[in-house]
Amino acid sequence: MTDIDYHDPANSRNLAFLYLSGREDKPLDPMATAYLFGNDVAAIRTEYEVHQEQAQEWSASALDARDAGDDIGVEACLSEARAWASHANVLRDAAELCETRPDLPVPEWPFTDLLARAHGAAGQRWHLFHVVADELGLGKPEPECCETGCCADDCCGGETCECESCAAPCMQCSVCGQVRVAEANDPESGAYQVVDTHPTVVAAEQEAEGLKNRFFAAFDDAAAEYARAVGE
Repeated sequence: MTDIDYHDPANSRNLAFLYLSGREDKPLDPMATAYLFGNDVAAIRTEYEVHQEQAQEWSASALDARDAGDDIGVEACLSEARAWASHANVLRDAAELCETRPDLPVPEWPFTDLLARAHGAAGQRWHLFHVVADELGLGKPEPECCETGCCADDCCGGETCECESCAAPCMQCSVCGQVRVAEANDPESGAYQVVDTHPTVVAAEQEAEGLKNRFFAAFDDAAAEYARAVGE
């Protein structure tokens, strides 16, 4: 079970970037990214390197998929590569902005508690999802083969795993620590739709989305105010 303290401001900022970089309707710009990381060039460049590496790995996976004749896999991998590369470009520009504007004041970061609550609510949603799935007889535990270490990267679906039962990705619940298959073996069957629409899961989803959207609104206002204050 991942044990990350999101009340730590550094971890909170990284979590914020994860949430905010996933918004297709309002992508981060360099100024907002600089604000997010507190104008810390080292932190921004560290995140930039991570995104560059991920973009390269997804591009390599696209080539592997092409060699295997997997057209759907190629497009999926290229989509991921483009997303990671796009975010890397914004991080690069944010670092350059901070370097050319050493006068930028370090902004406060008042979102730690709200982000921790949003992340906790998201974890609670997944917890209730797999609990309800188990109650309805739809839950699928981690394949036994993974417990014997056949997956080199300790994750179902690992590239070196030869077990058919590793075809579906697994997730470890941050609430109870149990590992469950994260999707139905046949997504087209709609087997998990009854779980998604269960009142308990719907309520948890609404709670998580509500907190995340509250963070988005608060961040947008604060970032815009900061940009105005520094003349950007």
